[in-house]
Amino acid sequence: MKKDFPLYKYAIIAILFTGSYILPVSGESINITVNPGDQEVIPIKELEIGVYVTGSFTVSGGGNEIKFWVIDPDGNTILHLGNVIQGDSFEFSAPKNGVYSVRLDNRESTAAKIVNITYDIQVEDSSSTIYFWGKILSIPIIALLFLYYLRVRGHQKGEKT
Repeated sequence: MKKDFPLYKYAIIAILFTGSYILPVSGESINITVNPGDQEVIPIKELEIGVYVTGSFTVSGGGNEIKFWVIDPDGNTILHLGNVIQGDSFEFSAPKNGVYSVRLDNRESTAAKIVNITYDIQVEDSSSTIYFWGKILSIPIIALLFLYYLRVRGHQKGEKT
């Protein structure tokens, strides 16, 4: 009796190997006190085009509200959440190379605010060996799964006759 080739096992291993093409670059956390009647501009990092940033922040003190912006290297607003109470999440993709900043505005308040910002920076690293082989292996994985499907389907049809 001939033993079946466990093609599905190889397909599962290959899928797990190529699972993620987005590689995290860094995770950061910033705590800052913004005094009443003041604003702060906090540099995030130097980013390259296409880098994806996700994050969240919390606000505490004096009504728990603050105005929140993300600013590009030229000083243009790329994300404006307006007057935020207690906190929010944010995300953006860098449209150009350079240092991006977060602007916190507490000028309309008479109480200091403590703001905790956490964010992750991710990049699709097209020069990475993992990325390259992941893309290359995607095509044969799909083909192997299709062939396995046809083989199983053929065995099922043979059993019914």
